Amino acid sequence: MTKKRKIAVTTIWQKAVWTLAMVGVAVLVWFSVKTQMSRPLEKLQLNIVNIEGSRNLISQEVAHKQIENFLGAPVSDIEFQHIDTKKLESALRSDSRIDDAEVYINGNHVLHVNITQREPILRVKGEKEDYYVDRMGHMIKTVKSTAVRVPIATGAISAYSADWRSKKGHSLHDLVRLANELRKDDFLKALIEQIHIDKSGSITLIPKVGKQKLIIGTTEDLKEKLLNIKGAYKEVVRTKGFEKYDSLRFEIPNQLRAVTAHKLDMS
Repeated sequence: MTKKRKIAVTTIWQKAVWTLAMVGVAVLVWFSVKTQMSRPLEKLQLNIVNIEGSRNLISQEVAHKQIENFLGAPVSDIEFQHIDTKKLESALRSDSRIDDAEVYINGNHVLHVNITQREPILRVKGEKEDYYVDRMGHMIKTVKSTAVRVPIATGAISAYSADWRSKKGHSLHDLVRLANELRKDDFLKALIEQIHIDKSGSITLIPKVGKQKLIIGTTEDLKEKLLNIKGAYKEVVRTKGFEKYDSLRFEIPNQLRAVTAHKLDMS
């Protein structure tokens, strides 16, 4: 055998050995991945971000049950390969109480689920509806035995629809704006218990203490009107004899009118 032929044969054998080695590695990787994919999950690590200063809308127990209902079995019985994290995230986000959900599985086969709740700023109690809204005006369905301390909106409120932002004159334009302004101020947040809209669209704020109704009319010049309310409570409402007034009117910025025995339309 010539020298050139020996070199050619050697090269062929080297390539063959290299190819076999690569195939062997690929088989080992495939087997390892298949083994990992068929392993059951070790546990569920569930984290729910608390709502600041309020009760949670969704509990650990409820969220855990939702996850296992989606999986169709207890977490410890589910194989890694049968979990679609994106679909689980989507299923969790379909709950109106959940703003966002992050799902992933780490190298130890632990299923991590991080949930961020929607934060209610207002409870709407219309003639046929009862729900919360968050700061963006998204509906949050109420759940029995779970109540959040936020102002309650009552009266002639437009029926909720997902496209309410595109509807001129819809009540939520005023209610969401007003509720967001109230929550920015600790004094007003603690003071106002109810927001009432009458049939003409006039808005009245009802405090937690005292009998005076605070009439602001529209949300035009809203910040100025709310500043006037704060000023009235800090300087005027404590005045002797002021308890005889049934309502305080703030429709015109920087102008306060006290009204005796004023009958409000609370229908």
